Amino acid sequence: MQKNYSLFAFLLLVFIFSAQTALAQCASAANIVTVITNGKKYQVVKENKTWASAASCAVSLGGYLVEINSQAEQDSVYHAITSVANVASNYTTVSDGGGIAYVWIGASDVNTEGTWIWNGDGATTGTTFFTGQGSAGTNNGAVVNSLYNNWGGTSAGPTTKEPDNFSNNQDAAAIALAGWPAFNPGFLGVANEWNDINATNSIYFVVEFDCSKSSSSVTDSACGSYTVPSGDETYNSSGVYMDTVLNSNGCDSVLTITLTITNLDTNVSQNSVLLSANDSTASSYQWLDCNNGFAMITGATSKSYTATSNGSYAVILNKNNCSDTSACKTVNDVSLAKAISLTQAQLFPNPTNGSFTLNLGTPLHHFHIRVKTLNGQTLSQQYVDKGLQVPLKLNQPAGLYLLEVVKDNQTLHTLKLLIN
Repeated sequence: MQKNYSLFAFLLLVFIFSAQTALAQCASAANIVTVITNGKKYQVVKENKTWASAASCAVSLGGYLVEINSQAEQDSVYHAITSVANVASNYTTVSDGGGIAYVWIGASDVNTEGTWIWNGDGATTGTTFFTGQGSAGTNNGAVVNSLYNNWGGTSAGPTTKEPDNFSNNQDAAAIALAGWPAFNPGFLGVANEWNDINATNSIYFVVEFDCSKSSSSVTDSACGSYTVPSGDETYNSSGVYMDTVLNSNGCDSVLTITLTITNLDTNVSQNSVLLSANDSTASSYQWLDCNNGFAMITGATSKSYTATSNGSYAVILNKNNCSDTSACKTVNDVSLAKAISLTQAQLFPNPTNGSFTLNLGTPLHHFHIRVKTLNGQTLSQQYVDKGLQVPLKLNQPAGLYLLEVVKDNQTLHTLKLLIN
């Protein structure tokens, strides 16, 4: 049976995410929202913590407070906060941040005032991306090595740009969820920009997880076709195939699939009342009566089936745990075989020197007499309009031959003829 690995992979990821959050004691699983976007994994933790506590919790979850390195990532993180985790823009207020709500990110200058580093794991060192700070009427901050930053003041355009260490000890960075200050929204900064606030504030935070590629392999089988876990490709033949899915960290995981495809030939050949499955490799057969609700015909478990009554018949084939059913074949000449009995037919003389007579034993109309070799080669065929005794002559070497009486493409009787 074909396995649906796309659903399996999804459920596995859900299980892993659930297990990770359940094991984390620093935050309730119910308050953690996992987001995978652009090949990266984030978790928005909707619990109020200081910056240091948030960094410690991020580490215990297996990550660190988010490090934002591009506008695209900034937009993704903000979307995760506001649209996926549905954090309200007024879920709390920060007094030294203009009276609006924020969410922690992994930047601080707690170690050296004015030197902003990415240290979302709580370490004392990290990548320096910004130095200096603004003050009343000035803008003295400087970007380091053209690294990304999104401090408030870029959009609003005041002369003082964040970070400004406004009330001293504003040593941690956070994303604003509204324009600030609250009494004049947007003057110092707008929603989605960063502000430096006191690290002892207690607010929500975003955790980022390092992306590490992984690989695995699986041996699988399928009937007829197989769709890979990602859903990107479907294969109809056996082979070794590669697929890429997301692992528990939201990173690419390369899956090597050794695949065996079982194909069944469901065509059926018909010779009058004789039906034969074309697939001789099936492990079992079961013939069905299509006109009787596809009921199984007792004892009809061979590759071939001879119908005993007119009707419609099909066969179920099984191989390697795969099963398929043929189309129905119609049989409508069983009555002919029942109506005509040539059991009294005979040839005389037999053996013969080539001239002999066929005595049918009962009159017959519109039929053929066909002579064959023992290996099935037809030597001659003669049409007879009607007759009871039919004189015949066969110019063939000495040997044993078969004589068939055929009517409406159905062989009614076969006799053996010996030529001296």
